[in-house]
Amino acid sequence: MGSKPRKTEPSLDDPHWLPAQEEYKLLYQRRGHSKLASLDMNKALASGRVRCMRRNIESGDPEPLTREFWAHRELVAHATASFTRTRDGPDPVGFVYFLWHPDVEKVWPALRQTDDETAPVRAKPGPKPKDDWHTLIAQWLIAVAVDDPKRLRNVDTLVVEATAFLDDGIEWAPSDRKDLRKKLVELLILVRR
Repeated sequence: MGSKPRKTEPSLDDPHWLPAQEEYKLLYQRRGHSKLASLDMNKALASGRVRCMRRNIESGDPEPLTREFWAHRELVAHATASFTRTRDGPDPVGFVYFLWHPDVEKVWPALRQTDDETAPVRAKPGPKPKDDWHTLIAQWLIAVAVDDPKRLRNVDTLVVEATAFLDDGIEWAPSDRKDLRKKLVELLILVRR
């Protein structure tokens, strides 16, 4: 039984394309074993039930990957990265792989279901946060730590710099700097020794 042809393919810049390693982590948690998670993911790719695309790290150019692409390849996903390989070894590196999340939800509907005790707490009233600013701040803080670890010592300066980073990047920052400071301190606890 083949899969039905799709009427339209999604835009390659649609936000529903999620990094393969994010989807893999959820599948791994549900399957309880990395090999089982990889087998299930690659079967879904090869059958065309889950669409995939990759972006070139150098140029940023997106490329949709067909089920024929997966006929002799497998996606190897880990918690922090993903790559492809054939029987002869790894393919060229320099790509980031993305899965079409609506397909993932259709194939594995229970992946993102949470228990009541792990459900997110309702957000405070006020301006709605833009994008995933917590993740952006974590990424920015990693770059700061790599570039100049001494900058991590002054939280007050980091709050000002992080506000400017968010304003420049997504044109939004928390209206109350205490929220941003709290997130930075929370992340710094994990970084400092």
